[in-house]
Amino acid sequence: MSYPQPSVNRGARTADDDGYVMNSAGTDFENARLRNLQQASDSCTIGHLDAIGVGPGWRCLEVGAGAGSIASWLGTRVSPTGSLLATDINVDRQDNLPGNVEVRQHDIAHDELEPAAYDLVHCRFVLNHLADPAAALKRMTASVAPGGWLVLEEGDFGLIEFAGAGESARATVVLHTLFAQWAAAGSSRVSSAGSCPGWYLPSASNRSALTSPRPPGARSSCLRGDSPRLALPSSWIRSDRHYRGRPTLR
Repeated sequence: MSYPQPSVNRGARTADDDGYVMNSAGTDFENARLRNLQQASDSCTIGHLDAIGVGPGWRCLEVGAGAGSIASWLGTRVSPTGSLLATDINVDRQDNLPGNVEVRQHDIAHDELEPAAYDLVHCRFVLNHLADPAAALKRMTASVAPGGWLVLEEGDFGLIEFAGAGESARATVVLHTLFAQWAAAGSSRVSSAGSCPGWYLPSASNRSALTSPRPPGARSSCLRGDSPRLALPSSWIRSDRHYRGRPTLR
């Protein structure tokens, strides 16, 4: 079996590719979404990676590297003897990374990975965008070296509820309706796990080839209105209006 060769190809896939929810989003929307995601989630992600002891010499894989903040952190953390492969379907944002980071254009929904090659495989908010998250999980699991770690981070968007303002109840209904319409349409914007991919992980990890899966951790948060995390659901609602010319909300 052949595998993709290391690449720094900066060309994104076309807007006709339905493999990823945000692939057709405008550049400004997507850049803002990724900045908000990093600001909201990086500290939690780094805490998970700290807890497993990632350090110099590790061979790491970051699936869906986005704007590259965790790729940059990991590359620095595993240096000088370790390495990181940062993958995404669009690698335009993978700039200014440490010298031990290889960037590869790669679609986890379709493309294979080197088997048993990495001490750490990490992805964050990737499975929830895939029509077949089980297939992607199988590929990532197979790429973990014996004794290595697979770290997956997903959210439970079905539990999002707005409160404290006159339009809070309406905003909650709008967001949940958006996910329900995506799921009912069979859209790849919502994975086969629905709007609650976090619920999918425990059973999926038990079905995987992992020998000692650690029980997934769960965390709930109460956020202020100016939190960058709340910019994420609003960006989904705004962006939905210009996907494929098929708005679900008016």
